[in-house]
Amino acid sequence: MNAFRLFYLLLFFGITAGCKNQIIGLNESIRHDDFEYSVTGFEKADSIQSEKSWIYPAGRFVIVHYRVQNNALRVDHKWDNTIAYVMTEKGSIFENNTALQKTYNSLHPFNWQKEYITEHGDSQETILIFDVPRNAKNLYVMVRGYMLMGDVLNLNEFKRIRIKLY
Repeated sequence: MNAFRLFYLLLFFGITAGCKNQIIGLNESIRHDDFEYSVTGFEKADSIQSEKSWIYPAGRFVIVHYRVQNNALRVDHKWDNTIAYVMTEKGSIFENNTALQKTYNSLHPFNWQKEYITEHGDSQETILIFDVPRNAKNLYVMVRGYMLMGDVLNLNEFKRIRIKLY
């Protein structure tokens, strides 16, 4: 077998293997160019409450502690509260509830911002809150974003990695 055939065969198997969905757990990172995203913790709640009153009592809420690490040498990373979403194993998607996130911040301050700028070499954390059906099982956090130069060789792998919340 000549070297070119072997090269293309290895390239094919490498691309095929790289296209599989991967599942990772808490404190494991999704790499997107020079940026890393991780879930450092989560909890499920039937309501969000303060000492005086119940707020949003009807749903099932997943409260996700989300971390962004910027490993770039010179570039800051600009992101917002739509950076991640929750997906069920059957493909249903749930977005961060910004109104509930703001309410939660007033009860349990976590420095909510409309937009974040993580400086190079630094990290930031926030809390994302998802309102999911009570019967939703096997939830995963997924990241959204655009292809950057560091994503070319791994074919946007960050879009196929799921962080399990179970």
